[in-house]
Amino acid sequence: MTKNYLILFFTIFIFSCKTNVNTQNVPININAKYWKKECLNNTYKRDGNKFTISLNDDYYKSKRCEFASTDQNLLNNSFNISFTVTPEVVNKQDKQWHSIFQVHSFPDLSLGEHWRCPIISVEVNRGKFRIFNRWDDKQLSLLKRGTCASSQNSISGRLILDDFDLEEGRKYQFNISGYFSFSEKGFLKVSINNILQSESYGPNAFNDKRGPYFKFGIYKPTTWSDAKKYTYVYENIVVK
Repeated sequence: MTKNYLILFFTIFIFSCKTNVNTQNVPININAKYWKKECLNNTYKRDGNKFTISLNDDYYKSKRCEFASTDQNLLNNSFNISFTVTPEVVNKQDKQWHSIFQVHSFPDLSLGEHWRCPIISVEVNRGKFRIFNRWDDKQLSLLKRGTCASSQNSISGRLILDDFDLEEGRKYQFNISGYFSFSEKGFLKVSINNILQSESYGPNAFNDKRGPYFKFGIYKPTTWSDAKKYTYVYENIVVK
């Protein structure tokens, strides 16, 4: 990836951009063709430069409130992304996981692929952070068991962070950097609040024509159990 960067103000009105821009701050328009909002009404709001996303069991059928960029092609490129997220509610009894940030890759529809599990998924389970990474060097994944990482599939995966305790109202500054590749050139580094939490080397992305791209927000693919509501505040989102 070039040294040009995007500073992403995660607000309702995110201004328009293109993949290659100059080094000036460029806001992004949420209605631009390169961005997609996947939220029901009343599940997000702006508070100054902060962006609050809230999902509760009344909106279970939607399962998500996320903002996705389809204009980030970081395969075989270096990248650095940082953001601050604050959980307003932490339920350590919640047995069902949900994600708060994802890096995805586009399936190659011409080959018959219709879905990809995320390359990186930052998840919350029982009030703790965990992060998964998946990859595959085959352009068309071999799927004998499910659609994600499995010993019987060509998709591989690793748990790069687990059991990171959360506190209500505390800010967590994420910095995720590395080089996305389905070869041995890949590497990933994850820091939280300026402390290195994980460092891994080797393949870390899918062999796809498009992607990867980023998704900020809550994705709730599981059932609702002990939790009735999730609320996270996002700010200071920067992609380089």
